[in-house]
Amino acid sequence: MKIKSLFAFSVLVLFISILFAAVFFGDINPGRLGKYAVTIALLIGGVSLLAVFLVSIISSRESANSLLINLTVLIVTSTLLLVIGEYSLRYLYKDVTTTGDSQHYFEKKWRENIRVNRVGFRERNYEREKPAGVYRIAVIGDSLTFGKGIMEKDRFSNLLQQRLNANRSHANISYEVLNFGRPGANTLDEIAILNKFVLPARPDFIILQWYKNDVIDLHAKKTMKEGRQNSSWIGRKFAEAYERMVNNSVLFSLLDKQLNRLKQLVTSKPDARLTNFDEKSMWALFGDPDSEASVRAHNALMNFLGIAKKNHIPVGIVLFTDSYFRPSSELDYLLERVLDECEHEKLVCVDMRKPLEPYKGDKKLWASKLDPHPSAFVNRITADEIFAAFGSVWLGAM
Repeated sequence: MKIKSLFAFSVLVLFISILFAAVFFGDINPGRLGKYAVTIALLIGGVSLLAVFLVSIISSRESANSLLINLTVLIVTSTLLLVIGEYSLRYLYKDVTTTGDSQHYFEKKWRENIRVNRVGFRERNYEREKPAGVYRIAVIGDSLTFGKGIMEKDRFSNLLQQRLNANRSHANISYEVLNFGRPGANTLDEIAILNKFVLPARPDFIILQWYKNDVIDLHAKKTMKEGRQNSSWIGRKFAEAYERMVNNSVLFSLLDKQLNRLKQLVTSKPDARLTNFDEKSMWALFGDPDSEASVRAHNALMNFLGIAKKNHIPVGIVLFTDSYFRPSSELDYLLERVLDECEHEKLVCVDMRKPLEPYKGDKKLWASKLDPHPSAFVNRITADEIFAAFGSVWLGAM
């Protein structure tokens, strides 16, 4: 083999590696881009040159030169097809907002256009001292309240404010519905939000949005993950690189979703990143209502309600079933327990199972064709149900 041929091949592999890193690893600084490009070049170029060298020893120089040419064509063609495919998919999926996973390309692009107020919530800035003549409602919850994948104006909190102000009986009275949703929040997180942000805003009413991950505190997460072995250094580095590609590439984002679907079919386990944990793990911790985890979850909810009661703020709860995300879910025993507490505490609680039942399995409930979070349509139904439950109380309060 000629030195010129090897040099040209090495330069070409480095150029292709830079192109691949720039497209599939996203907007990263030059130093990190160089690191990924060099790593890819060493892997591809090293393996290729080793194969060419072995062929030259076992067969002949002509065979080695032919292999080098074939590898060059293969590497260039594959990379160009991947790049063309990436930008084609970006165009085809330009209307997709999120995928239900916080680590995918779509989520990153969608979050770039989200408004965040000065205290870190997806909400307008508001006066800490409630103005005279304002009835203020605070909504606390997770990604379902946050409005993942939908426009801010389409959330049930925004719709409630619009409807209340349209139905107010006096011109000098107005309603504010402030959204304190935070993706992934559990009850303990919501207690922290209540104490740090909501109470200082002095709301007249609190809506707590409940979903089954509210019961999963840090202790429960640790228990569920016990026994899992840490991966090797190579495994961690590969996972880091793969995660970066998933975060910055439509192609790898979609590939990741398909791989997880295949994993679910093979193992009969749900995607843990979307559903948090499977029924078996949840049942082991929460199946017994007197278990340590169940008692902690119950005490957290009672703590939340107790803080609101101590501050003389009435509370209502809106509950979403896990079967909304997974029709075969068997986790509604957690929701039933909250409803029992609602009855015991004499709270008005809105159970969203019945209103959404006629649409079960219909993707009009989804925020996008890749994300099963509640759509604008679901938020309208939720706003209707909440207004039916509390509207007369709020409109008659001032």
